Amino acid sequence: MYTRELKEAPEYPVFNREPNFGSYTGNFKFFDISGMKRPYGGFPIPAAVTKLRIFGFSRFMFCTEEFIGETFFFSNPFFAYMETIVWDRETGSRHIYRKAIFDRLTRIPRKVEGGVTACRTKRKFARISIREGIKNVALELDFSGSRSKRKQDKKPAFQAKITLSSAAAGGSVFSTLIPYVTRRRCQASFFAVGYSGGEIIWRGKPRRIQGAALFEMKKAYFSLRTKTSGVYGFSLHEGRILAFHIGDSVSKDDFNCNNNVLFYDGKITPLPPVRITRPYGSSGEWIIQDTENMVDLKFLPVSVHANKKSLFVVRTQYKTIYGNYEGVLKTADGEDLVLKDFPGIAKKILLRM
Repeated sequence: MYTRELKEAPEYPVFNREPNFGSYTGNFKFFDISGMKRPYGGFPIPAAVTKLRIFGFSRFMFCTEEFIGETFFFSNPFFAYMETIVWDRETGSRHIYRKAIFDRLTRIPRKVEGGVTACRTKRKFARISIREGIKNVALELDFSGSRSKRKQDKKPAFQAKITLSSAAAGGSVFSTLIPYVTRRRCQASFFAVGYSGGEIIWRGKPRRIQGAALFEMKKAYFSLRTKTSGVYGFSLHEGRILAFHIGDSVSKDDFNCNNNVLFYDGKITPLPPVRITRPYGSSGEWIIQDTENMVDLKFLPVSVHANKKSLFVVRTQYKTIYGNYEGVLKTADGEDLVLKDFPGIAKKILLRM
Protein backbone atom coordinates (compact mmCIF):
# COMPACT_ATOMS: atom_id res chain seq x y z
CA MET A 1 0.00 0.00 0.00
CA TYR A 2 1.19 3.50 -0.82
CA THR A 3 2.85 5.57 1.88
CA ARG A 4 5.19 8.56 2.33
CA GLU A 5 7.49 9.21 5.23
CA LEU A 6 6.12 11.76 7.69
CA LYS A 7 8.83 13.72 9.47
CA GLU A 8 8.72 16.52 12.00
CA ALA A 9 8.44 19.87 10.26
CA PRO A 10 11.61 22.02 10.13
CA GLU A 11 11.52 25.70 10.99
CA TYR A 12 11.97 26.78 7.36
CA PRO A 13 10.73 25.07 4.18
CA VAL A 14 13.68 26.64 2.34
CA PHE A 15 16.89 27.17 4.32
CA ASN A 16 20.17 28.57 2.93
CA ARG A 17 18.57 28.46 -0.55
CA GLU A 18 18.04 24.69 -0.27
CA PRO A 19 14.47 23.27 -0.24
CA ASN A 20 13.47 20.69 2.38
CA PHE A 21 11.18 18.62 0.14
CA GLY A 22 8.94 16.23 2.04
CA SER A 23 5.76 15.66 4.06
CA TYR A 24 5.65 16.68 7.70
CA THR A 25 3.57 16.51 10.84
CA GLY A 26 3.21 19.88 12.52
CA ASN A 27 3.97 23.20 10.90
CA PHE A 28 6.86 25.25 9.58
CA LYS A 29 7.65 28.06 12.00
CA PHE A 30 8.34 30.44 9.12
CA PHE A 31 6.23 30.06 5.98
CA ASP A 32 8.79 31.50 3.57
CA ILE A 33 10.01 29.92 0.32
CA SER A 34 11.97 32.86 -1.10
CA GLY A 35 15.64 32.52 -2.00
CA MET A 36 15.60 29.40 -4.20
CA LYS A 37 18.61 29.12 -6.54
CA ARG A 38 17.67 30.30 -10.04
CA PRO A 39 14.00 29.20 -9.89
CA TYR A 40 13.35 30.34 -13.49
CA GLY A 41 16.23 28.71 -15.32
CA GLY A 42 19.91 29.46 -15.72
CA PHE A 43 19.58 33.25 -15.75
CA PRO A 44 21.09 34.94 -12.67
CA ILE A 45 17.95 36.83 -11.72
CA PRO A 46 18.24 38.60 -8.33
CA ALA A 47 16.22 37.04 -5.49
CA ALA A 48 14.42 40.37 -5.01
CA VAL A 49 12.96 39.94 -8.53
CA THR A 50 12.07 36.23 -8.36
CA LYS A 51 10.36 36.91 -5.02
CA LEU A 52 7.76 38.92 -6.95
CA ARG A 53 6.65 35.64 -8.58
CA ILE A 54 5.69 34.07 -5.25
CA PHE A 55 1.92 34.11 -4.87
CA GLY A 56 0.01 32.86 -1.87
CA PHE A 57 -3.42 31.45 -0.98
CA SER A 58 -5.24 31.06 2.29
CA ARG A 59 -8.63 29.43 2.75
CA PHE A 60 -10.88 28.53 5.66
CA MET A 61 -13.62 26.00 4.87
CA PHE A 62 -16.40 25.10 7.29
CA CYS A 63 -19.33 22.70 7.26
CA THR A 64 -22.33 22.46 9.60
CA GLU A 65 -25.73 20.81 9.28
CA GLU A 66 -27.18 24.00 7.75
CA PHE A 67 -24.28 25.70 5.98
CA ILE A 68 -21.11 25.03 4.06
CA GLY A 69 -18.76 27.80 3.04
CA GLU A 70 -15.30 29.09 2.26
CA THR A 71 -13.37 32.29 2.87
CA PHE A 72 -10.52 32.58 0.38
CA PHE A 73 -7.61 35.04 0.15
CA PHE A 74 -5.29 35.40 -2.84
CA SER A 75 -2.17 37.50 -2.33
CA ASN A 76 0.76 38.67 -4.43
CA PRO A 77 3.26 41.54 -3.94
CA PHE A 78 0.96 44.02 -5.71
CA PHE A 79 -2.57 43.39 -4.47
CA ALA A 80 -4.83 40.89 -2.72
CA TYR A 81 -8.32 39.50 -3.22
CA MET A 82 -10.88 38.13 -0.79
CA GLU A 83 -13.94 36.05 -1.58
CA THR A 84 -16.42 34.37 0.74
CA ILE A 85 -19.10 31.97 -0.46
CA VAL A 86 -21.80 30.55 1.82
CA TRP A 87 -24.25 27.87 0.73
CA ASP A 88 -27.50 26.87 2.39
CA ARG A 89 -27.19 23.08 2.34
CA GLU A 90 -30.95 22.53 2.40
CA THR A 91 -31.79 24.69 -0.63
CA GLY A 92 -28.41 24.85 -2.40
CA SER A 93 -28.70 28.65 -2.65
CA ARG A 94 -25.51 30.68 -2.25
CA HIS A 95 -24.37 34.19 -1.39
CA ILE A 96 -21.02 35.63 -2.46
CA TYR A 97 -19.06 38.48 -0.90
CA ARG A 98 -15.83 39.63 -2.60
CA LYS A 99 -13.35 42.47 -2.42
CA ALA A 100 -10.13 43.47 -4.21
CA ILE A 101 -7.59 44.93 -1.78
CA PHE A 102 -4.84 47.38 -2.76
CA ASP A 103 -3.48 48.53 0.61
CA ARG A 104 -0.50 46.10 0.43
CA LEU A 105 -1.23 45.10 4.04
CA THR A 106 -3.14 41.91 3.24
CA ARG A 107 -0.51 39.21 2.92
CA ILE A 108 -0.19 35.51 3.58
CA PRO A 109 1.82 35.60 6.83
CA ARG A 110 5.52 34.75 6.88
CA LYS A 111 5.34 33.54 10.49
CA VAL A 112 2.74 30.82 10.95
CA GLU A 113 2.13 31.13 14.68
CA GLY A 114 0.07 34.26 15.30
CA GLY A 115 -0.34 34.89 11.57
CA VAL A 116 -3.26 37.01 10.36
CA THR A 117 -4.75 37.54 6.90
CA ALA A 118 -7.52 40.13 6.76
CA CYS A 119 -9.72 42.36 4.64
CA ARG A 120 -10.83 45.44 6.58
CA THR A 121 -13.34 47.75 4.95
CA LYS A 122 -16.47 49.44 6.23
CA ARG A 123 -18.91 47.04 4.55
CA LYS A 124 -16.77 43.91 4.21
CA PHE A 125 -14.64 42.56 7.03
CA ALA A 126 -12.98 39.14 6.90
CA ARG A 127 -10.12 37.87 9.04
CA ILE A 128 -8.37 34.52 9.45
CA SER A 129 -6.08 34.37 12.47
CA ILE A 130 -3.91 31.59 13.88
CA ARG A 131 -4.03 31.66 17.67
CA GLU A 132 -2.38 30.04 20.68
CA GLY A 133 0.50 28.73 18.64
CA ILE A 134 -1.44 26.69 16.12
CA LYS A 135 -4.02 25.27 18.52
CA ASN A 136 -6.86 27.37 17.07
CA VAL A 137 -7.61 29.00 13.74
CA ALA A 138 -10.35 31.64 13.91
CA LEU A 139 -12.54 33.04 11.14
CA GLU A 140 -14.37 36.33 11.65
CA LEU A 141 -16.78 37.71 9.07
CA ASP A 142 -18.94 40.83 9.00
CA PHE A 143 -20.59 41.64 5.68
CA SER A 144 -23.24 44.29 5.19
CA GLY A 145 -26.20 43.40 3.02
CA SER A 146 -26.76 44.95 -0.39
CA ARG A 147 -29.87 46.13 -2.15
CA SER A 148 -30.55 45.77 -5.82
CA LYS A 149 -33.49 45.92 -8.21
CA ARG A 150 -32.45 42.56 -9.51
CA LYS A 151 -33.35 39.77 -7.10
CA GLN A 152 -30.28 37.71 -7.92
CA ASP A 153 -27.97 40.58 -6.88
CA LYS A 154 -29.47 41.07 -3.42
CA LYS A 155 -27.29 39.88 -0.55
CA PRO A 156 -28.35 39.58 3.08
CA ALA A 157 -26.09 40.74 5.88
CA PHE A 158 -23.89 37.96 7.20
CA GLN A 159 -21.76 37.69 10.34
CA ALA A 160 -19.83 34.73 11.66
CA LYS A 161 -17.28 33.80 14.30
CA ILE A 162 -15.98 30.26 13.83
CA THR A 163 -13.04 28.61 15.55
CA LEU A 164 -11.23 25.50 14.33
CA SER A 165 -9.56 23.54 17.16
CA SER A 166 -6.65 21.60 15.69
CA ALA A 167 -5.26 20.71 19.15
CA ALA A 168 -8.48 19.04 20.36
CA ALA A 169 -9.17 15.34 19.93
CA GLY A 170 -9.59 14.51 16.25
CA GLY A 171 -7.58 17.52 15.06
CA SER A 172 -4.45 17.36 12.89
CA VAL A 173 -1.75 19.61 11.44
CA PHE A 174 0.15 18.72 8.27
CA SER A 175 2.73 20.49 6.08
CA THR A 176 4.45 19.76 2.78
CA LEU A 177 7.10 21.20 0.50
CA ILE A 178 6.99 19.80 -3.02
CA PRO A 179 8.66 20.64 -6.36
CA TYR A 180 6.58 22.97 -8.51
CA VAL A 181 6.97 22.03 -12.21
CA THR A 182 10.76 21.64 -11.69
CA ARG A 183 12.91 21.04 -8.62
CA ARG A 184 14.25 24.60 -8.96
CA ARG A 185 10.86 25.86 -7.81
CA CYS A 186 8.67 24.77 -4.94
CA GLN A 187 5.23 24.91 -3.37
CA ALA A 188 4.69 24.96 0.39
CA SER A 189 1.37 23.96 2.00
CA PHE A 190 0.07 23.97 5.55
CA PHE A 191 -3.17 22.26 6.64
CA ALA A 192 -5.08 22.29 9.92
CA VAL A 193 -8.32 20.36 10.48
CA GLY A 194 -10.57 19.81 13.48
CA TYR A 195 -13.91 20.34 15.11
CA SER A 196 -15.35 23.81 14.71
CA GLY A 197 -17.80 25.85 16.73
CA GLY A 198 -19.10 29.37 16.98
CA GLU A 199 -21.98 31.55 15.88
CA ILE A 200 -23.46 32.60 12.55
CA ILE A 201 -25.91 35.49 12.18
CA TRP A 202 -27.93 34.81 9.05
CA ARG A 203 -30.75 37.15 7.99
CA GLY A 204 -30.63 38.73 11.43
CA LYS A 205 -31.02 35.45 13.32
CA PRO A 206 -28.10 34.24 15.50
CA ARG A 207 -27.41 30.50 15.37
CA ARG A 208 -24.93 28.45 17.36
CA ILE A 209 -23.07 26.04 15.11
CA GLN A 210 -20.91 22.96 15.44
CA GLY A 211 -19.24 20.95 12.73
CA ALA A 212 -15.90 20.48 11.01
CA ALA A 213 -13.46 22.88 9.38
CA LEU A 214 -10.33 22.80 7.21
CA PHE A 215 -7.72 25.53 6.93
CA GLU A 216 -5.10 25.67 4.17
CA MET A 217 -2.25 28.07 3.51
CA LYS A 218 -0.11 27.83 0.37
CA LYS A 219 2.77 29.64 -1.36
CA ALA A 220 4.44 28.82 -4.67
CA TYR A 221 6.66 30.15 -7.45
CA PHE A 222 3.96 30.45 -10.09
CA SER A 223 4.37 30.03 -13.81
CA LEU A 224 3.05 32.52 -16.36
CA ARG A 225 0.12 30.19 -16.91
CA THR A 226 -1.19 27.91 -14.18
CA LYS A 227 -4.03 25.44 -14.61
CA THR A 228 -5.06 23.26 -11.69
CA SER A 229 -7.97 21.62 -9.94
CA GLY A 230 -8.48 20.13 -6.51
CA VAL A 231 -11.14 18.69 -4.24
CA TYR A 232 -11.73 19.13 -0.51
CA GLY A 233 -13.94 17.14 1.82
CA PHE A 234 -14.55 18.11 5.45
CA SER A 235 -17.30 16.95 7.79
CA LEU A 236 -18.10 14.32 10.42
CA HIS A 237 -18.06 10.63 9.49
CA GLU A 238 -19.60 8.36 12.11
CA GLY A 239 -19.05 11.11 14.67
CA ARG A 240 -15.36 11.57 13.82
CA ILE A 241 -13.51 14.27 11.92
CA LEU A 242 -12.86 13.30 8.31
CA ALA A 243 -11.20 15.70 5.90
CA PHE A 244 -9.09 15.39 2.78
CA HIS A 245 -7.36 17.36 0.08
CA ILE A 246 -6.70 15.83 -3.35
CA GLY A 247 -5.27 17.83 -6.24
CA ASP A 248 -3.65 17.64 -9.64
CA SER A 249 0.03 16.80 -9.77
CA VAL A 250 2.36 19.79 -10.12
CA SER A 251 5.65 17.96 -10.79
CA LYS A 252 7.02 14.77 -12.36
CA ASP A 253 8.14 13.48 -8.95
CA ASP A 254 4.55 13.40 -7.67
CA PHE A 255 4.78 9.80 -6.41
CA ASN A 256 7.33 10.83 -3.79
CA CYS A 257 6.29 14.46 -3.31
CA ASN A 258 2.69 15.62 -3.36
CA ASN A 259 0.27 17.26 -0.93
CA ASN A 260 -2.64 14.83 -1.20
CA VAL A 261 -3.69 13.87 2.32
CA LEU A 262 -6.47 12.25 4.35
CA PHE A 263 -7.26 13.21 7.95
CA TYR A 264 -9.39 10.86 10.02
CA ASP A 265 -9.90 11.03 13.77
CA GLY A 266 -6.59 12.78 14.36
CA LYS A 267 -4.54 10.45 12.13
CA ILE A 268 -2.81 11.54 8.93
CA THR A 269 -2.70 9.34 5.81
CA PRO A 270 -0.57 10.56 2.88
CA LEU A 271 -2.38 9.78 -0.37
CA PRO A 272 -0.86 8.85 -3.75
CA PRO A 273 -1.11 10.89 -6.96
CA VAL A 274 -4.62 10.81 -8.42
CA ARG A 275 -6.29 11.51 -11.72
CA ILE A 276 -9.28 13.86 -11.70
CA THR A 277 -11.50 13.62 -14.77
CA ARG A 278 -14.68 15.49 -15.67
CA PRO A 279 -16.30 13.54 -18.53
CA TYR A 280 -19.48 15.64 -18.30
CA GLY A 281 -17.89 19.02 -17.64
CA SER A 282 -17.38 20.90 -14.38
CA SER A 283 -21.08 20.84 -13.52
CA GLY A 284 -21.32 17.09 -14.08
CA GLU A 285 -19.88 14.13 -12.26
CA TRP A 286 -16.17 14.27 -11.32
CA ILE A 287 -14.22 11.00 -11.11
CA ILE A 288 -11.25 10.89 -8.70
CA GLN A 289 -9.12 7.74 -8.74
CA ASP A 290 -5.58 6.54 -8.08
CA THR A 291 -3.62 3.42 -9.06
CA GLU A 292 -2.95 2.26 -5.47
CA ASN A 293 -6.57 1.38 -4.50
CA MET A 294 -6.69 4.09 -1.83
CA VAL A 295 -8.90 6.66 -3.60
CA ASP A 296 -12.06 5.84 -5.54
CA LEU A 297 -14.48 8.76 -5.40
CA LYS A 298 -17.19 10.51 -7.35
CA PHE A 299 -17.96 14.18 -6.78
CA LEU A 300 -21.54 15.20 -7.57
CA PRO A 301 -21.93 19.02 -7.89
CA VAL A 302 -24.89 20.76 -6.26
CA SER A 303 -24.06 24.42 -6.98
CA VAL A 304 -21.42 25.89 -9.30
CA HIS A 305 -19.97 29.39 -8.89
CA ALA A 306 -17.93 30.54 -11.91
CA ASN A 307 -16.06 33.82 -12.09
CA LYS A 308 -13.54 35.71 -14.21
CA LYS A 309 -11.24 38.40 -12.89
CA SER A 310 -8.71 40.71 -14.52
CA LEU A 311 -6.60 42.86 -12.19
CA PHE A 312 -3.49 44.55 -13.56
CA VAL A 313 -1.30 41.79 -15.01
CA VAL A 314 -3.27 38.91 -13.46
CA ARG A 315 -6.18 37.23 -15.22
CA THR A 316 -8.01 34.34 -13.70
CA GLN A 317 -10.92 32.05 -14.44
CA TYR A 318 -12.06 29.84 -11.63
CA LYS A 319 -14.93 27.73 -10.43
CA THR A 320 -15.86 26.95 -6.84
CA ILE A 321 -18.29 24.07 -6.63
CA TYR A 322 -20.25 22.75 -3.68
CA GLY A 323 -21.22 19.10 -3.92
CA ASN A 324 -21.20 15.66 -2.33
CA TYR A 325 -18.82 12.70 -2.50
CA GLU A 326 -19.55 9.04 -2.94
CA GLY A 327 -17.00 6.25 -2.86
CA VAL A 328 -14.21 4.83 -0.72
CA LEU A 329 -11.03 6.17 0.90
CA LYS A 330 -8.47 3.89 2.54
CA THR A 331 -6.52 4.97 5.63
CA ALA A 332 -2.92 4.08 6.45
CA ASP A 333 -4.28 1.43 8.86
CA GLY A 334 -6.07 -0.31 5.98
CA GLU A 335 -9.56 0.84 7.06
CA ASP A 336 -12.02 1.55 4.25
CA LEU A 337 -14.07 4.71 4.74
CA VAL A 338 -17.27 4.44 2.72
CA LEU A 339 -18.66 7.87 1.86
CA LYS A 340 -22.23 8.66 0.89
CA ASP A 341 -23.51 12.25 0.48
CA PHE A 342 -20.32 13.51 2.15
CA PRO A 343 -20.11 17.31 1.66
CA GLY A 344 -17.19 19.20 0.21
CA ILE A 345 -15.93 21.79 -2.25
CA ALA A 346 -14.10 21.42 -5.57
CA LYS A 347 -11.91 24.06 -7.24
CA LYS A 348 -10.89 24.55 -10.85
CA ILE A 349 -8.49 27.43 -11.58
CA LEU A 350 -6.82 28.97 -14.62
CA LEU A 351 -4.37 31.74 -13.74
CA ARG A 352 -2.47 33.87 -16.28
CA MET A 353 0.16 36.47 -15.43
